[in-house]
Amino acid sequence: KIVVALTVLAASGAFASNSGQYYQLIKPWTLTVGVPFWQGDHKNLGIDNGFLVGLDYQYQQGGGAHGSFIGVRAMFGKSGGTESQTMGVHYGASTGFGGGAQNLYLKTAGGYYNTDVNGAGDKWGFGGFVALGYLFGGAGMSGMGSQGLSLEVGWFWAPSTGGVDNNGFYAAAGIKF
Repeated sequence: KIVVALTVLAASGAFASNSGQYYQLIKPWTLTVGVPFWQGDHKNLGIDNGFLVGLDYQYQQGGGAHGSFIGVRAMFGKSGGTESQTMGVHYGASTGFGGGAQNLYLKTAGGYYNTDVNGAGDKWGFGGFVALGYLFGGAGMSGMGSQGLSLEVGWFWAPSTGGVDNNGFYAAAGIKF
């Protein structure tokens, strides 16, 4: 299912591009590692935080500091005998702001995610995230000449399963390559 979803997302973005307005990045991949801070039912189950990992490919970069990306993301949490796994694929967009090199950015993504909480079952559905971040270096969102390191904080959501909602805040660091 994940391979099919990634293929559909990549194809849909490719048809929307206008080669006269976009260029390829030197460092199009971003590996993200962080900590989710669950709210609501997860927190009530004792799963306050966990481990987050993601990989995004930014395939379009606009003339300003905006671009489109596809990626995968997973979050894992555990408390006592209760384990939670969230995995999925997404399509997103980023835009820089703040003048100058536009290292401050806003990123949003939505896609097809699976929530699996033992004892509550698993469910596929819509999930995603919204984040505010900062890319270190002097070249803005393009990553050209920059260190390629970023820090971001955001809000995530994924499908509820068995009456257990799946949302919260996250903090993450990224490296472009």
